[in-house]
Amino acid sequence: MRKHTPRHIQKYNVSYRPLTVGDVGDTDNFILEGKVFKYQRDYVYIMALFDSLNKDTVELQIKCPDCGELIKFTLNRHHIMVDEFEEKLFGNEIKIAVEPHTTGEEELPELIKFVVIDGEQILWEDCKESEKEAVLDSIDYPVFKSINTALEAPAMVANIPVGCSCGYKHIVSLRGLEAFLKVVG
Repeated sequence: MRKHTPRHIQKYNVSYRPLTVGDVGDTDNFILEGKVFKYQRDYVYIMALFDSLNKDTVELQIKCPDCGELIKFTLNRHHIMVDEFEEKLFGNEIKIAVEPHTTGEEELPELIKFVVIDGEQILWEDCKESEKEAVLDSIDYPVFKSINTALEAPAMVANIPVGCSCGYKHIVSLRGLEAFLKVVG
């Protein structure tokens, strides 16, 4: 059996191995060392996929909407960026700080890092049950929506400028794991 050389991404302090045939659709078992949030794991997964393909680039094409000609362009793994999670406080009288998804399956109470009640910062795990209930009851729809928007925002992205010989110019944008899997996998 072929032995894979572990790779490391300094930015997230995580070590991973290239993917194997058995890893298709498994975004959990390729990380050897380190902890990452879901959006970071998606990025590491795409880097592992590039490594398993032994490529740094993928050739792509789109059809020009003006003249119909095929426009060829390249997705370079080094041009893939990550929109990071923006830490901030949510809420009105009671402020809530959340962490990004680790698995994507967590409910909101599992993502609460700490709360600020009457100016005092309290770790969620240190809150009494009555305080937790008060915090959860304080979340109205606009607060809930702003938390969900913040949780959905972090993702890997690539914006690739393309141009056609007819003069048409466009920026091809890829965002999120699914978009990258369609073109890299």
